[in-house]
Amino acid sequence: FLPKGKHPQFIVFINLDPQTVDINVHPTKREVRFSHPEFIHTGVLRSIKALFFTQPSSDTIGNDLNEKTAPVAPPLHSARTTTRSLTVAPAPFQHVSDFPGSGTTRPSPLSLFVQEPPSVYESKEQPWDVYPLGQIHHTYLIGQINEDVFIVDQHTAHERVRFERLLRSWKKKEILQQTLLIPEPVELLPHQGELLEEWQPFLTQAGLEVERFGATSYVVRAIPAMLGNISVGSLILELVDELSEWQSTDILDNTIKPILATMACQSAVQAGRSMTQQEITILLQDWAQENFPMTCPHGRRVAIRHSLEELNTLFARPLK
Repeated sequence: FLPKGKHPQFIVFINLDPQTVDINVHPTKREVRFSHPEFIHTGVLRSIKALFFTQPSSDTIGNDLNEKTAPVAPPLHSARTTTRSLTVAPAPFQHVSDFPGSGTTRPSPLSLFVQEPPSVYESKEQPWDVYPLGQIHHTYLIGQINEDVFIVDQHTAHERVRFERLLRSWKKKEILQQTLLIPEPVELLPHQGELLEEWQPFLTQAGLEVERFGATSYVVRAIPAMLGNISVGSLILELVDELSEWQSTDILDNTIKPILATMACQSAVQAGRSMTQQEITILLQDWAQENFPMTCPHGRRVAIRHSLEELNTLFARPLK
């Protein structure tokens, strides 16, 4: 992922037979199609891995940690194949998955990520030893995972975890909805309303139920239950702003991802929010469960890693 306004640090040139490339699959040429995309993907992936793995950096997860990593997400043991609806009042959502940005009350840390309870995995045993060490400026988490020390941005880490789980639920067509007890009204400009209606089918697939309620008024009747106690009005405005940069004619996988990424960002724990040791532990465990993604869906850094060898070198301590 790349943040807005950022550009790739390098360009890959691929020499191919022109007959194996179709450049007319997208009206604005934002996408091309290869006859054998798996070969292209494998070749590019191997080239990039070869480049970076020869130059270790503290910003990446080393092979020593990956070797200890078990398969991340075994298939969910569920027979659900369609979107389910759940009518609830806001009161039951008093748990850490709400992650309010501020406030004096602290939800229970035992319900950090209720969207995927531990029972859905084949084994509750984790291949990582997670030790929460603390929080800096109510924004960054310090933790030890196995022998490595991580400095983690709590917002981008939670955002990426939530995005991966939303995407996984969408692919399985089992996004659980929370029907709002009181529908949330939203006022939009005319061009924003047109954009919202153009994207309505994709929003519905993502678990968001929105209806026109007047000339420029809309009401939100349901949201993904995974989002918890979110500001619905802010979510809609952010979605409209994000979708203005996309076209609803794009491939479905490309169109659904910005919607889910915006939902994940808006509902994730914010910087400045104090977290308990138990909350930190659960967040780090869930981040590890997703295989240590190092960027959020919008391209911002999630964590910095320091191995034991790097720390010994920094402090001129003999390597063991």
